[in-house]
Amino acid sequence: MNPREYSAWYHKHHPGYFAGKSKEWMKRQPESRRKALHTKGNRKLHTYLTAYYKLRRRILGLAMSKPSFTAEEKVAIFNSPHLTEMFQRTQGN
Repeated sequence: MNPREYSAWYHKHHPGYFAGKSKEWMKRQPESRRKALHTKGNRKLHTYLTAYYKLRRRILGLAMSKPSFTAEEKVAIFNSPHLTEMFQRTQGN
């Protein structure tokens, strides 16, 4: 058997095995990585998270300079009270 035939056979005879493995793999990933994987299809949430992480890095002192934001990220910041407050904290530093 070639590998593709074996893989097809395994999927047929062990349904759900790989789904369980991918679920276990997801559980082992850090929370931030899991969020990033789930937001690939959701552009609005992805933009929000990107802005959040940029602000968070700045507040924690991990960023070397002030963050630069795209236009979409600026909209997300000013539409969210939490991100707006974080943004104001970065301006004070």
